[in-house]
Amino acid sequence: MKFEFTYVLTIIVSVMLILWISPVAKNIGLVDKPNRRKSHQNHVPLVGGIVIALSVFTSLLLFDISLQSFRILFFCLAGIMIFGVIDDYQDTSALRKLFIQFLVAIVLVILDGRLVDNIGNIFGSGYEQGLNVLAVPFTILAIVGVINAVNMIDGLDGLASITTIISLAALLLVTIARFSGENQSVQVLMMVTLLSLAVFTVFNFSGLVGESRQIFLGDAGSTFLGLLLAYLLIYFSSDEVNLIRVTTAPWFIGLPLLDLVVVIILRFKSGQSLFVADRKHIHHQVTNYFGSKTTSLVVLVVVHCLFVMVGLISIRNVWPDWVLFWLMWAVCLLAVLVVVKLGKLDQKKINNVG
Repeated sequence: MKFEFTYVLTIIVSVMLILWISPVAKNIGLVDKPNRRKSHQNHVPLVGGIVIALSVFTSLLLFDISLQSFRILFFCLAGIMIFGVIDDYQDTSALRKLFIQFLVAIVLVILDGRLVDNIGNIFGSGYEQGLNVLAVPFTILAIVGVINAVNMIDGLDGLASITTIISLAALLLVTIARFSGENQSVQVLMMVTLLSLAVFTVFNFSGLVGESRQIFLGDAGSTFLGLLLAYLLIYFSSDEVNLIRVTTAPWFIGLPLLDLVVVIILRFKSGQSLFVADRKHIHHQVTNYFGSKTTSLVVLVVVHCLFVMVGLISIRNVWPDWVLFWLMWAVCLLAVLVVVKLGKLDQKKINNVG
């Protein structure tokens, strides 16, 4: 994969879009307002998703590559981004969000034919566990799951974007090392997304650009990134590409997947609705424990890096499917125990102060 000056244009376009769209968002009320669940004090523009989507789509047009095989993906990405903007503006219901996500996933699976048709040799029997008639519903659920995983981890400045950058960068390295050079389009797609995400991340930290220029990802951005990540993992694990195995894919999702599993288990255990926002997320518990957002961000990013490293090492050393599959579940259950413990420690602090 060679460097092209067009990548510099991606950075320039991203910065210009942020500087242009942010004031407009403030004027029309497309902002994240402070409340009891949020620590920021200003009305922050929710334009990250718009900026990333527009800069990616615009930049791709400047490259001499064929994008025909990704036309359904781009249609779905545009659709989920647009609905995300509407949701950011007027806060739609959780069920409506899920409906749109399922609709987008169905379109992607049915029209583009992207399917997870097996879950690997998870029992060590020498045979892959096929899904047969469950392949379509499983793939749709997997896509919706990844979309929500990235969306739910977006509760700490920089966390969603940095974890996605790490995942995409790792996948890009794998494609550079293992692709025969026949398909450069997907590499360009990941590269321009990485550059746009890097620019957004800088503007996501008020300490770097000032509170007046800070922007948030919003549902438009997190769902856009979640859908793209889900697609790439399914694409790379397909028979036609065969870049990674199905059991390796969850390790590249890493922290967002861990958080999703933890939140679902804890909400189910407490009898709480799965669709009601709370502070059971890993980043909430870690921040409460350390008392510092910066420390919490560093810790969580390191955890995500460890997940991705397992994915990379497993590809290089060809770890068995059953090891990758059951180890992931073991880590998730361990995380539940850790989060419960952190929650009890936090409650004990509150009681002692009271």
